[in-house]
Amino acid sequence: MKRMITIIAVAMTVAGLAAADFSRERTIEPFAAGPRRLDLDVHVLTGSKPLRYSAAGFAGGLEDLRLFDGGGTEVPYLLVAPEPASEEWVRGRVLAIRETRKESGFELDLGSIKEIDAIRLLDLPAPFLKRFRLEGSGDRTRWSLLVEEGTLFDLPDDDLSLRKIEFGADRFRYLRITWDDRSSGRIRLPSLAEARPVRGASASPALFETKFMRRESEPRRSRFRVKLPARSLPAVAIILECEEGTLSRDATVNESRLAAGEAVPVTVGLAKLKKVERDGVIVGNLRIPIQRPAGPDLELVVEDGDNPPLRLTRIRVELPPLPWIYFEGDAVVARWDAGALEAPRYDLEARREQVTPALASRAEWGTVAEAEAGGPSAAMTFEGAPVDPGSFRYSKPVPASLAGLTSLLLDAEVVAHANGLADIRIVDSEDRQVPYLIERRGEPLTIPLTAGEREPMDGGRSRYVVELPWSTLRDTRLVLETGSRVFDRSVQIVETEPAPGERDPRILAVAQWTHADPEIEPPALLVDVPLAGRERIAIVIDEGDNAPIDLASVDLLLPMVRLRFVRSEGDRLALVYGNANAQAPRYDIELMARRLFGVSAEEIEPGRETENRDLPSETKQRTWFWVIVAAAAVAIFAIIGRLLRTQE
Repeated sequence: MKRMITIIAVAMTVAGLAAADFSRERTIEPFAAGPRRLDLDVHVLTGSKPLRYSAAGFAGGLEDLRLFDGGGTEVPYLLVAPEPASEEWVRGRVLAIRETRKESGFELDLGSIKEIDAIRLLDLPAPFLKRFRLEGSGDRTRWSLLVEEGTLFDLPDDDLSLRKIEFGADRFRYLRITWDDRSSGRIRLPSLAEARPVRGASASPALFETKFMRRESEPRRSRFRVKLPARSLPAVAIILECEEGTLSRDATVNESRLAAGEAVPVTVGLAKLKKVERDGVIVGNLRIPIQRPAGPDLELVVEDGDNPPLRLTRIRVELPPLPWIYFEGDAVVARWDAGALEAPRYDLEARREQVTPALASRAEWGTVAEAEAGGPSAAMTFEGAPVDPGSFRYSKPVPASLAGLTSLLLDAEVVAHANGLADIRIVDSEDRQVPYLIERRGEPLTIPLTAGEREPMDGGRSRYVVELPWSTLRDTRLVLETGSRVFDRSVQIVETEPAPGERDPRILAVAQWTHADPEIEPPALLVDVPLAGRERIAIVIDEGDNAPIDLASVDLLLPMVRLRFVRSEGDRLALVYGNANAQAPRYDIELMARRLFGVSAEEIEPGRETENRDLPSETKQRTWFWVIVAAAAVAIFAIIGRLLRTQE
């Protein structure tokens, strides 16, 4: 029967999907006739109109969701809010169980059979950390395994505590906790233990795994791009998993948000990540509460300090308890992501007050069939004014990519040769501008530099001269790395020659570089240095009476900037820049900024730079400017002299 339903649903896809302009659909596999309950999952939240929450809880959303039966007829449904989490706890009677050499524990008698989903222990003296097994029973004869292996702990010195055990809701009178005493001391029986009754529908938070990738970062810091499956997800936290057994690091979650017409990183979450190991058991808290994100991209920044980079293995996103779908017809397929659809209004609404989870049998989601649309921004087209590419000194080809929302990196050459961001243009094959939005990111743009040979100096100092590729860079930082293991050095970044009228080269920055553990690699040194207007610098290291440390590498860090624009099918584009007379552009695309930053964009980098040598250089332009000024001055003086002679 299930196979027949799936075949019917798939057969409907081509005709029905195109007719209603739904771009996503999924089959439904009911288990019984009559009223049914269908729980939401992350697939349905992807592409649909977002869920809305207020201070009171669920407030609506998913207005473009529709259900259909095997004949293509729309099936009425209700989106039912989850019950608020129960704050009621029922105290039980603690009963001792027989101890063995390896195990001890207790049973909790609730007095009668109740539907419960959690137990908590309130009066066990801290500190403690115990592994356990949890079972439930209605008659104290037949037992169901609820948690095969869990851990409870309260470690005040580490600011870590977990005294509550949650499990799938079921009906029990007795709960049995069995402690594992093989690697830890026995603990006394609790005098106060409570169970949480289930009220209405289960209101547990929803968890799903999401993708992430490591990004370029500064020393002593790890950066990760977190890819959510949809924009405007009602996420309340992200939960990390990592390989480290012991951990204590600060973490920040950022999101790009609009400010003064640009997208800039804004902090939406802060937390201290902690993991400790006690008696062979690792416990911790790697949950980071966050504000609801507007878009599908988050940036996770972890302060590594003097530790190796964080070895992140998994990220899960936590959502609040989700609503569920109630329907009574023979629905076999759900469709959504239809753009302009308004919320449906069904006569079934009159029965909302009578709908309860107990009234409906459970239905399940089947296969996912998606006709991927490019998102709301892919159908947009923006056309800019004509521009003369020949008036710009430099250009780079924009590589081919899919039509739709695109994010173009401004690499170091563009940053160096452009007049800030004012003279940057994206131009199509007909010399029309392609409007864009500026997107600033927290991660750095890294350019390797080459340090010269070590030059010994008086006073036990070492000097390295570093040639800079450009003298027009701003907001610059240097990263120094060494292979030496134990050292304490004062480092100066200085100009290579004294300024006119000065005796010594000017000091641009000073930092202390220290490492005292020979077993691990030393941290890199990060120094903020103003390099604008300089073609070379010197790194001076005070070695004292020690052997010189080796300078393994020198990198230059720049702020990362991208241009976000909508690309048309088959566009041949170029990036042009280097025009001191150009003013910052003003595009109508700014009116759509919130929508364009609310979806993911394909990231690309420009090609090789080409210089327009037909334009006179800035030096020649300045020379001709002063020649013209001088000629005008000579002409003016000549006219004044002639007028004076005429008067005489």
